[in-house]
Amino acid sequence: MIWRVTSVRFLGWLLVIATLIATASSVAQAKGLRDLLEGEETITTANEKLLAELSAYYREYARVRLGQESRLANGVAWRLLTDVRTGLSAPRLTWMPNRDSLKRANALFEAVHGELLAWYELQDIEYRTRMLYDREDGNRPYFVIGPPFLNQVKVAVTYASARLVSYVETGMEHRSISFGLEVRGVVLDLDRGRISTIVSCKGRESGFRFGELLDVCDDESLERFIAIWVNKVETAEKKARDRGDELSVQCAESMRPLDWEGRIDASWIKLYLTPSGLAVFNRRWIPNSAKFCAFDDITVNPIIIPYRELEPLMKPGPWRDELLRQ
Repeated sequence: MIWRVTSVRFLGWLLVIATLIATASSVAQAKGLRDLLEGEETITTANEKLLAELSAYYREYARVRLGQESRLANGVAWRLLTDVRTGLSAPRLTWMPNRDSLKRANALFEAVHGELLAWYELQDIEYRTRMLYDREDGNRPYFVIGPPFLNQVKVAVTYASARLVSYVETGMEHRSISFGLEVRGVVLDLDRGRISTIVSCKGRESGFRFGELLDVCDDESLERFIAIWVNKVETAEKKARDRGDELSVQCAESMRPLDWEGRIDASWIKLYLTPSGLAVFNRRWIPNSAKFCAFDDITVNPIIIPYRELEPLMKPGPWRDELLRQ
């Protein structure tokens, strides 16, 4: 999950576990949800049991309002469902030719939404615990972040087929004296019933893996990926300069260097699918530039890399086969 709780007192953790077990007894009797909250599991490693628990948690506690329907170029329709208490949204598909794929996609979206709500509850319990136990002389503690913990600025489905559905989420995580830029690109593998995001390579300071598509965990493949990406950014920056798009130019300049000594990992970039190519979102800007660049309509970030250009780096398999047909 994009948020992580820090500096939790032992008593706070007991309250966390006790409260979540008490409020979701039918869900949390099994160990999976607790493992997620304690950081031993993630949405990308979740098995069917944990995904089912997250969906059950969502169905029991969410109270949602429906957003307006949107439609992709291939006709697939979707809308956002927003929990009215937390303000947290996740998509649902409303129409696609394959009804079974639609059901599988929405079951995974329910689990994603359940994860959002569970992490919100964890942060809210930490907030209320600190407000209760960290008071001094009857005064409220300073620098304690309360709700909303995250403002989602954009949540959108970007790709949908009978096998793969992808979406992107951008938002602002609230901090004591600033905000953190949060970006998440997600792919739902409907055949496997799994959720994928970019992850770092184990045992390496640089490189990344992305679902069943990319395994960029050696120096050669990483250099090739960086070269393709940097070239696309530079081309987009030149086009923006030629047409007088000063915001895109300034945002491109504030992203420099795109890589630091050849290092790129899952904390640096986020990936998601689009019909025309792989979207690469650089989440690193010089201080204070993100709030002007991350949520505006600029042409230098994200960058779309056509799948054909990434073909030499792709892992063989159904993801590769489908995306190369786009």
